[in-house]
Amino acid sequence: MGSSRAPTHAVPDLLDCSSVRRSIRFVDRDDEPVFIRSKWGTSRYVYNPRNPVGLALILISLLFAVVMLILMQERMGPFARPEPTPWSTVPAYEPWPASTYVPDTDPTPSAGESGTGDPSGP
Repeated sequence: MGSSRAPTHAVPDLLDCSSVRRSIRFVDRDDEPVFIRSKWGTSRYVYNPRNPVGLALILISLLFAVVMLILMQERMGPFARPEPTPWSTVPAYEPWPASTYVPDTDPTPSAGESGTGDPSGP
């Protein structure tokens, strides 16, 4: 009776266009993991450039590193030198507190006071 084949003249295949294939090729990589094991024999993980998120992380990391290097070179941002404080010849504080001791003006000790060790006292 009838064949089960799809008609060849119905709808053109959109995947025949090479530009569409290239864009779909990148979209199909969403199933790739963001991190993959390093191929240098270590057990570390690295960003996967085949995944769009991994590629974005690589670009962000590179941009961050370049900005930090420029800030270090120009001594800006967190790498800026602190503002110099103005030099003052007067100390900002006293080296030791002023004494409140007032010496006795009478040069001769009174005789007979207790606790002086004077034998002539009471």
